[in-house]
Amino acid sequence: MGNSRYYRIVAVGVMFFFSYILYFLFGRNKREQKSVPAGMQLLALTPLFRYMMYGGAMLFLVFGVTMAAGMASEGVEPVLFLLIAGMCAVASGLFFVLGYAFYSRHVFFDREKIMIGRPFRQPDILTWEEVGRTDFKRTRVLLYDKKGKRRLEASAGMIGYESFRELAEWNAQRIR
Repeated sequence: MGNSRYYRIVAVGVMFFFSYILYFLFGRNKREQKSVPAGMQLLALTPLFRYMMYGGAMLFLVFGVTMAAGMASEGVEPVLFLLIAGMCAVASGLFFVLGYAFYSRHVFFDREKIMIGRPFRQPDILTWEEVGRTDFKRTRVLLYDKKGKRRLEASAGMIGYESFRELAEWNAQRIR
């Protein structure tokens, strides 16, 4: 029982280590900054979340390849081999999709409009005139449209949060 706990700790440690390596290699790249439209600012989650998902995907891929090699050398039934390989491939694919979803949740904003990124769809464009209510919590800003539907939630851990909060406060003052 002690060994299984040790292996879980090692697996989680390897995932975090791989995620941090990916973050330091690619997380500070200019690709995200180049995707910002001219005159707009970026509001986004830290890239570390995305790279943790990619690290988890790579961990499942390595696990699947290791298990496949071990099962092939032991002569295990082909059905079991395909089942394990399929489960690892699906889990890995899920983590890659989650990483992409974290990436596509970018928000671009300026004094006229807000472009809210949505995974696998076109961005949701909202003008500041369409904002009906703005709630300010300690570390969050919630934007609602005039119909009362929540359209955006920004939290203090996001890149560009301070400038977005200032602009939301300006808009709330303008509405009153």
